Amino acid sequence: MKRTQTFLAILLVVLAVSALLPVISSAECAHTYSWITTKEPTCSSYGTQKGTCTKCGATAVRQISYGDHNCNEPTCEKPGVCKTCGRTIKPKLGHSYGAPTCYSRGTCSRCGQENPHGSYTSHKFTTGSCVNTKKCYVCGYDTGKYGGHSMQPATCTKPSTCSLCGTTSGSTAPHQFQNGRCIVCGRRDDLINSLPDDDM
Repeated sequence: MKRTQTFLAILLVVLAVSALLPVISSAECAHTYSWITTKEPTCSSYGTQKGTCTKCGATAVRQISYGDHNCNEPTCEKPGVCKTCGRTIKPKLGHSYGAPTCYSRGTCSRCGQENPHGSYTSHKFTTGSCVNTKKCYVCGYDTGKYGGHSMQPATCTKPSTCSLCGTTSGSTAPHQFQNGRCIVCGRRDDLINSLPDDDM
């Protein structure tokens, strides 16, 4: 019995205090909303949020701005297209061709494609020799053709001779006499008898 009376007394006090507090209407409230998202935005549609005032319980709805596009990265030949709305967002990059050579018309540094409208440059050949064929020192293309001999001048002891392969041409050169002897081979000039025999 006493517990019931105590409970009733507390209830009467609470009701009395509540009656003395001012009642705030939604029209008078400076709302403070707690927002929750009810629809996520996309690149082509707004999202929405619902707010509930923490003071008076009033509700409100607001829009969320468009979201970002979900776009794939562009390539040399394909633009960046949004996977959600299908719009072209980023232009294609285009090819970035390098300089042409004798073996390439210019290759794209991004995708590796060769320039279909480019032109090859000329080969850059070595001079070759009698023992080596003429080759392009850029790409290695071998013509199969040999160059010329590297002929050294003839002397009184041997004809003109190739310093690379030893091929000879023509005859020996005349002696170069000075004071009765050849300065190249040391031979005595038979037309001059002024030198003693022991100088031979």
